[in-house]
Amino acid sequence: MCSEIIAFCKNLMLAQAQECMVEKSLLERKRPSLVTKVAWEVSTLYQKAIDLLDSQIGSQVAKKNKNWQKFLQTKFHIYQCVANYCQALSSEEETNYGQSIGYLQLSTDNILAASKVVKVLQPPLKNAVKYLTELVQTKTQSATQANSQVYHQLVPQYAELEEITGALLVKPIEFSTSDKSVLGTDIFCKLVPMSVLESNSLYSEEKANLLRSVCESIQEKDRELGEFLSRIDVDEVLSYNDNKVHIPSDVAAVRTEVSREEGRVEGMEALLQSVLQLSNQIHRKLDEVCMYLTRDSPELANQIVEFQSQADKIDEYLLQGDKSNQELQQVMKELKPKLALLTATEQTFANSLPKIDLMTVTFDEAAESRLQLLMEKIQEMQTQRSALEHQLRRDMDSDDITNQLIASNGSNREEVFGMGMKKHKDAVAVIRQNCQAQDNILKAMTETNASLAGLRKELNSVRTERENVFKGLVEAWKRLGSTEESLKDGKSDNNNNNNNNSNNNNRCLYL
Repeated sequence: MCSEIIAFCKNLMLAQAQECMVEKSLLERKRPSLVTKVAWEVSTLYQKAIDLLDSQIGSQVAKKNKNWQKFLQTKFHIYQCVANYCQALSSEEETNYGQSIGYLQLSTDNILAASKVVKVLQPPLKNAVKYLTELVQTKTQSATQANSQVYHQLVPQYAELEEITGALLVKPIEFSTSDKSVLGTDIFCKLVPMSVLESNSLYSEEKANLLRSVCESIQEKDRELGEFLSRIDVDEVLSYNDNKVHIPSDVAAVRTEVSREEGRVEGMEALLQSVLQLSNQIHRKLDEVCMYLTRDSPELANQIVEFQSQADKIDEYLLQGDKSNQELQQVMKELKPKLALLTATEQTFANSLPKIDLMTVTFDEAAESRLQLLMEKIQEMQTQRSALEHQLRRDMDSDDITNQLIASNGSNREEVFGMGMKKHKDAVAVIRQNCQAQDNILKAMTETNASLAGLRKELNSVRTERENVFKGLVEAWKRLGSTEESLKDGKSDNNNNNNNNSNNNNRCLYL
């Protein structure tokens, strides 16, 4: 805070303290002349506070709270009114009735000035102004009437009235910011010294560096282990004799779609039979037309030529249709077993897939057991490593050497650091041993995996065969849609040819 604001606060608090003395004097019914001096000093203090608010810095405070200015002005006029009113009472006691009326008129002017600025303030001040207004007006009327009827004293002008001097009954008490008798117990006595905070920060950095180094080693070993296991695909080797079959998502989707469209294959077979029957029927009718065309009839020569041309076109269409029908029959013959596999139960579907022939595969069964044991070791190693890392993090988070640093008074800081870091030495050593053990395990797994080369070769072959089967099933379902469209088109073409052939047949019979 700047000096102007401090001075403003000082005068404001002195004025408030002096107000208490005015109230005390009134309650104790002190002489009016004494109350006059005390009240006048209150107005003087408020005037000083107003002057400070009018300064450059004080005006900035006043802008933030515009009521400050009006509050101080109201207080100033109220206590000038009280001072002049009490001075009027004092003059009346001394039988100076004209002088008393002069002070009452001054008091009236003061309270009217207060009434103009009190409008925006709180009700307590408004009530005080209202009370003083009624009091002063009543006293002024009675004093004026008494003087005009009885005393007939001359009322002096304002400039002729005796100037009032104030009496300051309160004073500010200076205090030292380090005096315990004034301030009491130091509220900051429990704060940690800055040197200890700095040392604590350095220790935290040492812990962070150690933890960062350990975590980087763990992450590197985890990455190395993940790449190794992905490369050798241990799960496939260990589950080669398992009956469970992994069905790709696209094959599973096709099986679901086939189950929803039950009867579609049977419907296509029926459609194919109807196409073949219709084709045979066209052949028979076309043979009948050809028999009529062999008749020797000169008068029908033109019609026979026309019929012969149409019969040749129909015969050409039939040759193309027969070829297409044969292709469709072959396609349905190829698709039928694959579609039947798609509609089979899950167990039947799994049993029909290619499997490894253990009778023809030679491999070291003991190596399989060793591989299983090594995988269990890896699981145990990963679990232990993760637990040790989390425990180290918790220990470092709870590691606080503040009390030791305070006790050492800043000396032997390195010794305190060493004792603190020593607590984590064993945990870090176990983690590093865990990481080193991984190299030995991976080396043993590499050697064991080499002993299973025959089994792995057979597994790769079976995997390739299964992928081909899965691919053929998906393609068969896609091909089924195009085959169905071809059957529908073939039936439509045969219907057209049949109609044309029937018309020719009927015309030949007519002739």
